[in-house]
Amino acid sequence: MGKQKLNEKQSSSQTILQIEKTISKEQVQEQEGAINISEVPEITCSICYSTIADQGIIQNCKHTYCFQCIQKWSEQNLTCPQCRADFTKVIRIRKEGQKAKKKTYKFKQPKQNNDTSININLVQYYTQLLFLMFDIYQDSERE
Repeated sequence: MGKQKLNEKQSSSQTILQIEKTISKEQVQEQEGAINISEVPEITCSICYSTIADQGIIQNCKHTYCFQCIQKWSEQNLTCPQCRADFTKVIRIRKEGQKAKKKTYKFKQPKQNNDTSININLVQYYTQLLFLMFDIYQDSERE
């Protein structure tokens, strides 16, 4: 029984070491900025539905899109189109021959468009005007 527990501890220690080695390899690849092209799977963008050549991977949730699609999306809002997680960084993986270049881009919160607030104010104004006209009409009907 004591040997079994010792073997289980050694096995879990080896698993932890393997995970740490894997993490270290990933960190080295990320620092180098170049990855092997065979490591980049061929997937479809859920925004434009085409095969992704220039990947944009949202850093928080790891959902992947065409870099241009997620860049355009970020002009309106900084939430993932699939899971709505907030993001500020997108990892771009661009294929170049047999290698792929990896770079992280930071996005800023889109500025509020003044046209939107003007439109909201106009809607509120016309709604109040409509109610006022309706009240005047009802008063004239009573007289």
